[in-house]
Amino acid sequence: MTQPAVTQRIHALERELGVALLARTTRGVTLTRSGEYFLPYAARMVQIADQAVRDLRASTSGTGGRIHVAYLPHVEVALPAAIMQEFRRRFPSVDLVTSFGHSKQNIEQVERGDVDVAFVAGKGHLPPTVAQRQVALGEMVLAVPASHRFAAVGAVDAKDLRSERLVLFPQHLNPALLEGLMSWLNRHTAGSVTVDAQEPYEHGLELVARAGRPVALVPRDFAARSAVEGVVIRPLSPAPLFEVGAIYRSQDPSPILERFIHVVDEVTSAKPTPPREGGELMA
Repeated sequence: MTQPAVTQRIHALERELGVALLARTTRGVTLTRSGEYFLPYAARMVQIADQAVRDLRASTSGTGGRIHVAYLPHVEVALPAAIMQEFRRRFPSVDLVTSFGHSKQNIEQVERGDVDVAFVAGKGHLPPTVAQRQVALGEMVLAVPASHRFAAVGAVDAKDLRSERLVLFPQHLNPALLEGLMSWLNRHTAGSVTVDAQEPYEHGLELVARAGRPVALVPRDFAARSAVEGVVIRPLSPAPLFEVGAIYRSQDPSPILERFIHVVDEVTSAKPTPPREGGELMA
């Protein structure tokens, strides 16, 4: 479109909405407060239009369409893998694109429309446009130096963490999960938690192995796949549990997404997460 045509369209939109979307000066054009408020909705409308065209072409060409799913590293993988396997079995013609991201990154990507579905750890901190289905429960465990007193016990009582220096994961990776974990720790240690460092899980295990003093809290599934020499994994009592969920845009009209969420519900219903004796959901 030419510039005059664009200007006319914008003026027509502003008249229809009854507000000014752009502030025009001799130095250029900027968004007004109303324009900034309207912009994400406009971007989403463009995304929906593009998605509608892609899905329509796929349905008429027989290719089956496309869906982008973001995995979550380091946590429970059996149920997400079973969901993906079942979806592939039922809809082999759908192009299933996958990627990885931490929970906060996955939430942002779903909200922007960069991915259609993503797995996240923890509950909460979701935008109002994003819905969540619980698919599994994860568990945090303790990684301790082999020479530590905790290495000689079967399960570590949560209240015994009062005198320990802890290595936790950084807040920017998953604010909701860290908030739940800190609440759980404060509840069981009377608020006497000492956080020695905040490092990604891999670095946290290395810090435990080399420093020989701090202990780290990591997901059980990650610990089972990431053996580090000199580090022993011990469960906690009560076991701190967290939700693993599948998130998606609640108003997304894609029929492919609807089929995927249907598979999520069926697989999680057929393979429910068994209650864990001595487990306590973090909140």
